[in-house]
Amino acid sequence: MRERLDEERELGYYGYSGERRFMIAVETYCQAVDGLAQSLGASKLNSRGLRAFRDYLGEYLASGNFAGMVAELGKLKRDIAAVGTACSLRMAR
Repeated sequence: MRERLDEERELGYYGYSGERRFMIAVETYCQAVDGLAQSLGASKLNSRGLRAFRDYLGEYLASGNFAGMVAELGKLKRDIAAVGTACSLRMAR
C-alpha cells in the first residue's frame, strides 16, 4: 500500500485518477488485513503475543471503522461500475 501511495506522490496524479489509485490502495489494504486475519485464524499459534495480535485483528475487522471502510469501498465500486455502464449505453446509441 505504501508503495502505491508513494507512486501516487511521485507521479503527481490528481483528480479522478488520483482518487482511483487511492481507492485501489484502500482495497489492497482491506484485502491484506482480511487475508492476514484468516491466516492467523487458521493457524495454531503458540506465541501469546501472536494470539493477542490475532484477537486484536479480529476485533478490528469487526469494528465499525473497518466495516464502514469496506462498505464505503463497495459502494464506490458499484457507483463507478454504474457510471461506466451508463457511459457505455449512451455511446451505443
